[in-house]
Amino acid sequence: MLFSFQDYVFDSDRLIIYNISESKEFIDVLKLKFDIEEKNKAVLAELISNKSENMRMDKIAINRAGICLTYNCNLRCDYCSNSSGDNDTNILTIEDVQVYIKDIIKKSIISRLINKKIKPLNIYFTGGGEPTFRWDLFRESVLFIKEECTKNNIPLFLGLTTNGVLNDEQIGFISDNVDHIMISYDGLPELQNKNRKSANQQCTNEIVENTIKRLSDKKISMNVRTTVWEDDYFKLRRMYDHVFSLVGDNPNAKWSVYPTFYEGRALENLKNHGKTNKSFLYYYISLLDYIILEKGKDKLNTVEVPLYNNEISEIFCGEYRCNNPWLLPDKSIVTCIESCKGNQTVIGKINEGKVEYYHKYNDKLLEIIQQKFVECRECIAYNFCKGGCPIWELRNINKDSELPECMAQKEYWTYVIEAMLLGKYSFGWRLQKICVQNYEQHEAYKLVFDK
Repeated sequence: MLFSFQDYVFDSDRLIIYNISESKEFIDVLKLKFDIEEKNKAVLAELISNKSENMRMDKIAINRAGICLTYNCNLRCDYCSNSSGDNDTNILTIEDVQVYIKDIIKKSIISRLINKKIKPLNIYFTGGGEPTFRWDLFRESVLFIKEECTKNNIPLFLGLTTNGVLNDEQIGFISDNVDHIMISYDGLPELQNKNRKSANQQCTNEIVENTIKRLSDKKISMNVRTTVWEDDYFKLRRMYDHVFSLVGDNPNAKWSVYPTFYEGRALENLKNHGKTNKSFLYYYISLLDYIILEKGKDKLNTVEVPLYNNEISEIFCGEYRCNNPWLLPDKSIVTCIESCKGNQTVIGKINEGKVEYYHKYNDKLLEIIQQKFVECRECIAYNFCKGGCPIWELRNINKDSELPECMAQKEYWTYVIEAMLLGKYSFGWRLQKICVQNYEQHEAYKLVFDK
């Protein structure tokens, strides 16, 4: 698809830019040089060959897996997509975790034998509730996983997502046993206390700030995750300064920012937050300008927005391949932890002390991936998004309007292209001159990403 920018044309299929005055002859040469049709056809053929209703879990080699211990939580965050409380009866037992982990370790050993390489086993604790809600279960699970990996000579990488409401003993255990921690914190004390109250409506800022400071003192690999309502976008600079005052000189700390999207409890609280359709990107770019000016360009790598995808991928989501199974509190095993109840692709379960994978199942995520791979072809963000996360579509409550995530992707890539042409900051992307024999005087560029 072609898009016009000033005196240039952006070919979103080939990721090239050329002067609008270039001859048809030269443009045809460029199209031939950067032909992508065969590649797209091959990817589409692979996608279509997978029939949603006939998918099966037949993986024997896996190095990534996740566990959601509970749907319950000790907080009542304003925007929780799962509207988590503390009365859900679906809670795993340590026996469930043990049988699941033993199966995953068996698959990791097989992976090592097949690939002749020793890869770390990546296990993540996160989910629709707070993983540390039942502390004894979390602690036992971590110790069991470490013990089993040690016995089988498997390197282990443990990740945890937590709301940070932890005491000193818990902080000590996590710092000693977990490799990477994502802590949810809303950037400023007044926002944390407003958005992320406890179950009995108590403020949480002091205790979460203590967790961040204590873990940062130990130089733990950490990501402080902030969710921002639209009417607080203008506070991003203050949030940045405050978050990094908490993490101090921890070289392993990053700040991750995500705009609130309207699902779950966010829909219930929308009236209290004045949805204004402000541009998150505008305020984020303003923040980056501030960082460059006040802190130096090298500090840009300490901030990220997971919504914006800077990778060129054949497909946005590969969860249908079942390479990263998740064990849920109801003992079911699914392909994606982000999928909500009713929209999950269930591939197996823990049944009577055994892991059972289904011979066939219907993959809703795959159906959307197949649909969007073709449907979104004319979008400026297509090569980076390929239709985006299928969960976006599954969570969409207004089928007649464009998804907010899609609008954000388009806005982002429109900015990136314009910024490159103007020589402004462009999130690591730059234009590389295309050299074509016998066409040295012509003006054309390839998009290149410098990490």
